[in-house]
Amino acid sequence: AEHYRKVLTVSPDFQRARRGLMAMALKNGDLEQAMEWRIGLDDPDGEVAHALAVLRHRRGEFEEASELYRESLTRKPDRAEGQ
Repeated sequence: AEHYRKVLTVSPDFQRARRGLMAMALKNGDLEQAMEWRIGLDDPDGEVAHALAVLRHRRGEFEEASELYRESLTRKPDRAEGQ
Protein backbone atom coordinates (compact mmCIF):
# COMPACT_ATOMS: atom_id res chain seq x y z
CA ALA A 1 0.00 0.00 0.00
CA GLU A 2 2.84 2.35 0.84
CA HIS A 3 4.36 1.92 -2.61
CA TYR A 4 1.03 2.54 -4.33
CA ARG A 5 0.57 5.73 -2.31
CA LYS A 6 4.05 6.91 -3.27
CA VAL A 7 3.23 6.32 -6.94
CA LEU A 8 0.05 8.38 -6.57
CA THR A 9 1.96 11.31 -5.07
CA VAL A 10 3.95 11.47 -8.31
CA SER A 11 1.15 10.45 -10.67
CA PRO A 12 -2.28 10.90 -9.04
CA ASP A 13 -4.11 9.41 -12.02
CA PHE A 14 -2.14 6.17 -12.19
CA GLN A 15 -4.97 3.65 -12.47
CA ARG A 16 -3.09 0.53 -11.43
CA ALA A 17 -2.01 2.06 -8.12
CA ARG A 18 -5.49 3.40 -7.40
CA ARG A 19 -7.06 0.03 -8.31
CA GLY A 20 -4.53 -1.80 -6.10
CA LEU A 21 -5.33 0.39 -3.11
CA MET A 22 -9.03 -0.07 -3.68
CA ALA A 23 -8.61 -3.85 -3.90
CA MET A 24 -6.73 -3.86 -0.59
CA ALA A 25 -9.46 -1.80 1.05
CA LEU A 26 -12.12 -4.20 -0.28
CA LYS A 27 -10.19 -7.19 0.98
CA ASN A 28 -10.01 -5.57 4.42
CA GLY A 29 -13.72 -4.76 4.33
CA ASP A 30 -13.00 -1.03 4.51
CA LEU A 31 -15.86 0.33 2.42
CA GLU A 32 -15.14 3.99 3.14
CA GLN A 33 -11.53 3.69 1.99
CA ALA A 34 -12.56 1.66 -1.07
CA MET A 35 -15.09 4.33 -2.04
CA GLU A 36 -12.42 6.98 -1.66
CA TRP A 37 -9.99 5.12 -3.93
CA ARG A 38 -12.79 4.63 -6.47
CA ILE A 39 -12.86 8.36 -7.19
CA GLY A 40 -11.19 8.90 -10.55
CA LEU A 41 -10.91 5.19 -11.26
CA ASP A 42 -11.85 3.97 -14.73
CA ASP A 43 -14.50 1.24 -14.60
CA PRO A 44 -15.51 0.49 -18.20
CA ASP A 45 -16.78 -3.03 -17.48
CA GLY A 46 -18.39 -2.26 -14.12
CA GLU A 47 -16.02 -4.53 -12.21
CA VAL A 48 -15.31 -1.91 -9.56
CA ALA A 49 -19.00 -1.11 -9.06
CA HIS A 50 -19.73 -4.83 -8.74
CA ALA A 51 -17.02 -5.37 -6.13
CA LEU A 52 -18.36 -2.46 -4.07
CA ALA A 53 -21.90 -3.81 -4.45
CA VAL A 54 -20.85 -7.19 -3.07
CA LEU A 55 -19.23 -5.57 -0.03
CA ARG A 56 -22.29 -3.41 0.63
CA HIS A 57 -24.52 -6.44 0.20
CA ARG A 58 -22.50 -8.39 2.77
CA ARG A 59 -22.79 -5.46 5.17
CA GLY A 60 -26.57 -5.50 4.82
CA GLU A 61 -26.66 -2.20 2.91
CA PHE A 62 -29.10 -3.55 0.35
CA GLU A 63 -30.34 -0.31 -1.18
CA GLU A 64 -26.81 0.99 -1.76
CA ALA A 65 -25.75 -2.43 -3.04
CA SER A 66 -28.60 -2.57 -5.53
CA GLU A 67 -27.62 0.85 -6.93
CA LEU A 68 -24.08 -0.39 -7.47
CA TYR A 69 -25.29 -3.67 -8.99
CA ARG A 70 -27.40 -1.65 -11.44
CA GLU A 71 -24.43 0.55 -12.28
CA SER A 72 -22.33 -2.54 -12.91
CA LEU A 73 -25.01 -4.06 -15.12
CA THR A 74 -25.30 -0.93 -17.25
CA ARG A 75 -21.68 -1.47 -18.22
CA LYS A 76 -21.83 -5.25 -18.55
CA PRO A 77 -25.46 -6.40 -18.83
CA ASP A 78 -24.61 -10.10 -19.03
CA ARG A 79 -22.85 -10.16 -15.62
CA ALA A 80 -24.66 -13.09 -14.04
CA GLU A 81 -23.43 -12.32 -10.53
CA GLY A 82 -24.95 -8.86 -10.65
CA GLN A 83 -28.27 -10.06 -11.90
